[in-house]
Amino acid sequence: MPLRPVLTDRQRDCVLWVARGKSDWEISQILGVGEETVARHIKQACERYGVNKRTYLVILTLFDGTLTFADIFRRRYYPFPG
Repeated sequence: MPLRPVLTDRQRDCVLWVARGKSDWEISQILGVGEETVARHIKQACERYGVNKRTYLVILTLFDGTLTFADIFRRRYYPFPG
């Protein structure tokens, strides 16, 4: 059985913010790095998973447990009424 791809912490951070709907520019502002750096991290993460679409990357990280729905929808980022 093939091992799941392993992302660096920064790649995971970038993929997490992609999953939250942020653009490369927004992620760069949040993480305090250049927009090109964010794009590179996401590209490298896609390469590790063998995909070329961000959406597919997010789906695969959810399937293998790299990200969870709880990670994406933390209360502090998406407050729900009640």
